[in-house]
Amino acid sequence: MVKGFLHVGDGSPLEVENLVFTPLTAFGHGAGGHAGALPVPASPTLGEEPPQLPLALGVTEVVRWSGSDELPMQGIFIRPVGAAPSLVSSLDEPSTPERGDGGGAADESVEVEASAGPRWPLVVCVHGGPTACVQNRYYGADPASSTGRWAQLLASAGCAVFLPNYRGSHGWGLAFAESNHADMGGKDFDDITLGIDALAAKGLVDKARVGMCGWSYGGYAAAWATTHAKRFAATVMGAGICDWDCFSHTSILHPWAEIALGRGKFEEFSPLRRVAPDPISGEVPLRKEDCAPALILHGSADEDVPPEQAKRFYSALQGLGVESELVLYPGASHSVSKEAQMVDAAARVVVHFGDHLGLDPATVATIVGKSSA
Repeated sequence: MVKGFLHVGDGSPLEVENLVFTPLTAFGHGAGGHAGALPVPASPTLGEEPPQLPLALGVTEVVRWSGSDELPMQGIFIRPVGAAPSLVSSLDEPSTPERGDGGGAADESVEVEASAGPRWPLVVCVHGGPTACVQNRYYGADPASSTGRWAQLLASAGCAVFLPNYRGSHGWGLAFAESNHADMGGKDFDDITLGIDALAAKGLVDKARVGMCGWSYGGYAAAWATTHAKRFAATVMGAGICDWDCFSHTSILHPWAEIALGRGKFEEFSPLRRVAPDPISGEVPLRKEDCAPALILHGSADEDVPPEQAKRFYSALQGLGVESELVLYPGASHSVSKEAQMVDAAARVVVHFGDHLGLDPATVATIVGKSSA
């Protein structure tokens, strides 16, 4: 029970005593006068104390590790709510060479000590783009953003969260931003899995309880992870690509596919090709046990990544008998922006990872605002 505010019809805040904020509503962006959303307080003036929100947050730390070909990597690691910080930084070496001219996420780092505490379940949140990056900032539960969506919400559920700046991210020069061209799902995916390995080697995360989620290109990465069940226990594919060839013919972004991937790579890095029957032989490369349980989220009016991508991947997984769920949001474009749809998506994500990563059911129930009974 906290003292809080609700936005009313004209956008003015109404003070309410003993209003219960669940993490699901409180971790959202809270702007725009949506009923039930937590308003973002104004920035304090000089000399004033900063406003306090009734939220418990996971500690956010910058981490470094060696990616594929020993390429220096950097990203963000968020500890579960209540876990003490350890000044995590270099997961392998105490210092990391400069990548180039840019300025990615600012970091102040020291080498991390191996943890003797519990190994946490981990959710990897992969940013979209792929030419984008995660920074050392607050990540709530804003599905309109392709970076860090659901991060603090998952931390409140008891997960550690890893947000990697894999090759192809911006902030470290043009060469690094283009270094995954014609290799998407290749070394950039290896960069991510090597980061997971580095976290596990420090005793921070449980490699048997790792999930991946993402939106747009991050959704593609999650689809690719779905076909790697030995590494991932569950995935959430948000507005993701499963078939590059189909994408190149149906998306309004079709020129980008040939520039970034190259036509010769379409089949090699298409997750659908791993779970759907070969059009000539009829054989399916993977079996049911090779795939992780998948939650697939997509907007029905998405022109960037048409919803056929979600439908085809879901159909193929169902054909294999893989546990999977498809949710299409009516009228939503590439970013799901209606509050009811955003809340629904966030709740589904927490429940999905709760079921498959062994999270505490009572905590998950509290987050999604349901009775644990």
